[in-house]
Amino acid sequence: MQATRKAVDIRTTLADSNPDAFLPELARALSVLGGIQKSGGGSDDLRLAISSYRRAAAILRPYHEADPSVFRGLWGATLRDLVTAMAEAEASEAEIAAVLADLGVGRGGGA
Repeated sequence: MQATRKAVDIRTTLADSNPDAFLPELARALSVLGGIQKSGGGSDDLRLAISSYRRAAAILRPYHEADPSVFRGLWGATLRDLVTAMAEAEASEAEIAAVLADLGVGRGGGA
C-alpha cells in the first residue's frame, strides 16, 4: 500500500502542473489504491476505498464523456468497484444511486 500511496502522491503533484497529461493516471492510481484499501476488509478500510474510488471516478468523468472509447474500461471498472465497496459497507440502494447520480451515471454518463 505504501508504494501505491506514493504513486498517488507523485501523480497528484504531476497533475497539478499538467492536468490533461496526468489526471487519468492519477485516477488509475486511486483505483488501484482503492482495491488495496478494500482488501483490508475492515469498515475503515472500506470507507477509505470508497473515497479513493469516488475521487478516481470524479476525475475520470470528463475524460470518459469526452472520449468514451479510450476511457470506457477504466471508468466502468472504477464504478463497479465503487458500487461493490459501497455494497460491502452496507450502503443502501438509495445511497449508491445518489453517489452514481453525482457522477452523472443514469443521466447519459453511465459506464
